[in-house]
Amino acid sequence: MRKEKEIEVISFDMDGTLIPKDFADDFWLKKIPHLYSQKTSLPKKEARERFIEEYDEMGRDDIRWYEPEYWFSKYELEQEPREVLEKLRTKYELYDDAKEVIKKLHEKYSLIIISNGIKMFIEVGLGGFQTYFTALYSSVSDFRMSKKTPCLYREICKKLDVEPEKVIHVGDDRENDHVPAKKAGMRSYLVSRNEKNNNELNDLRELLEIL
Repeated sequence: MRKEKEIEVISFDMDGTLIPKDFADDFWLKKIPHLYSQKTSLPKKEARERFIEEYDEMGRDDIRWYEPEYWFSKYELEQEPREVLEKLRTKYELYDDAKEVIKKLHEKYSLIIISNGIKMFIEVGLGGFQTYFTALYSSVSDFRMSKKTPCLYREICKKLDVEPEKVIHVGDDRENDHVPAKKAGMRSYLVSRNEKNNNELNDLRELLEIL
């Protein structure tokens, strides 16, 4: 039986893993349509429906789908995306289990972020907890690709000069986190705060028991 290699790096997804998905959803599905409504004088409902239709039509496979700058430019919104996001961030906190686990794991392991969100979302979302992380990787900002591909995870391991077998990745999305990370050779865990199946964590504190 092959002995598992000692873990050196622990990687986390952001939305739904460390911070509620509502943080990003509020920005995309509420704030941008609201600003669009103000800009065009369209009723809020109509502005939201029009934005969501165009957003869905573009789809996740187009890198522009993830980029606030593209949408702010498209709708000629005068605000700066980062300022809008920072104001929104005051409504949200990292999950309690995330705060505790980040502080404890930081003492022994290198912590990184691998997210589909652009770098700005990672930085603003983490807030003061950013100092606990060795590196923040955005598949869009840094690699111009989706998290769906194992190539992304392998490329990050090369940048870190670490074998994939010495990395754990934790995320809440099977297609973007669990499957590609595992195919890349990492140990991979899904976090699901609602129900638990094989390789799923109800609470990030379960990582402390695994390690």
